[in-house]
Amino acid sequence: MPQEAADGSRDLLRAHYPGFVPVMSPPLVKAKAAWCGVVAPFDTASDVVTIYSDLKQDRTVNVQAGHLRHIGAAGPTDQDPNIRYLVDTRIEFRLLILEYANGRHPEAYCVTPEISRQRFPLHPHLRDDLSVLWEGRYLQALCTDYAPDLLCTSVVDLLDYTAIFLAKHLIWLRTRRLVDRAQGRVIAIPEVGQEILDVEGPYRGPEYNAQSAPLRNSFPYPFQERYGWDGFWPGSVAPHDHAANLRLRDDATCCCGSGRPYSGCHKRFDMERQRTLAKAIYRFFEEKRAKR
Repeated sequence: MPQEAADGSRDLLRAHYPGFVPVMSPPLVKAKAAWCGVVAPFDTASDVVTIYSDLKQDRTVNVQAGHLRHIGAAGPTDQDPNIRYLVDTRIEFRLLILEYANGRHPEAYCVTPEISRQRFPLHPHLRDDLSVLWEGRYLQALCTDYAPDLLCTSVVDLLDYTAIFLAKHLIWLRTRRLVDRAQGRVIAIPEVGQEILDVEGPYRGPEYNAQSAPLRNSFPYPFQERYGWDGFWPGSVAPHDHAANLRLRDDATCCCGSGRPYSGCHKRFDMERQRTLAKAIYRFFEEKRAKR
């Protein structure tokens, strides 16, 4: 990597994310620098419910060295079916960060615990158009660039966005239910803390797992995408807010890689998906309560 670029980023990371160290770039990737380190969005169990409420209501949160912090006094917390499932959230994620020249947006990949399309076939926010080979596995980039690219030009900014993405991922992970996407209904809800094993995703792309096929957003779905484990992703649409609570502008390029404006691409799908899943979850609990 260029020495000047490496030294500048290293100084910033040493101040804000001291655990990140430079590594060799993945094969065939033309990054000017690559970094590995650990981020833990929830460092205490008591933070989870308050931060969940903040993210759900699009309130501003603070990010300190990868840990999310509630701003101000803790107010009343929403009571909804998801809260009791927010357990075992003190998890450390090992990340691969790629830094590019010429103003290209940096990229984040989660190595362990692995976050990929093969591991989570119905994950709503993976960059199916971006993947790297790392430690013998193909990983999809995390969709952390929901703010205008010019506002996320440094590795530190990217890691702040990624910390909030990982907090939302943990909430999504812990609140997953077995769903039928075609009928918009919840089939089963696991017990609190129960381990969920996804069925391995189908063959995707011209080479095995080299580039995943985008998750379909209209019927008919392939069998592997009609039934699966899907959870609650907090936020009105899916804003992966920075400390300034920035959102993806309607005229910004959609994160799916289509090149179209977000308003004319995934915005409607994101909003409809959240409404449908929320209705299905509450309907499931109402039916369960009525049978008692």
